[in-house]
Amino acid sequence: MGRKIGLSIASIFLIWQSYELLKNIDKMEFSSWLLTLFMAWLIYLFITGIFAFAGFAFPTQKLLPDAYYQIYRPKTLKKIYNLLNVELFRKALLATIWRPQKQRQKYFNGRYISSGSVPSNWRFLPLSSKS
Repeated sequence: MGRKIGLSIASIFLIWQSYELLKNIDKMEFSSWLLTLFMAWLIYLFITGIFAFAGFAFPTQKLLPDAYYQIYRPKTLKKIYNLLNVELFRKALLATIWRPQKQRQKYFNGRYISSGSVPSNWRFLPLSSKS
């Protein structure tokens, strides 16, 4: 319960910071492109943080109907998957961020799927581009 409250407060704080930043952005003068880039990154970080903290605190996957999670054109999705070379990205993540076995077990042990947080009508694509 304390974690939910803390993450909710963090999300509300970022909402307020985003509002204040966007409200005053027209009054700011950016003398360099680097400062402009930094402000764009900061806005992106704030807005992403709002949804990230809320997603960590609440089961936000239940906000959308089950139909949202259905894959209607799996062949098209598979083509996009191959075009974007997602398999290479997956391997890079497994070699870096997800390298420690403890980190992998935390997310890839199947407890989220077995707990019912994933809709039963999800159809997962194979992770290998060879299939």
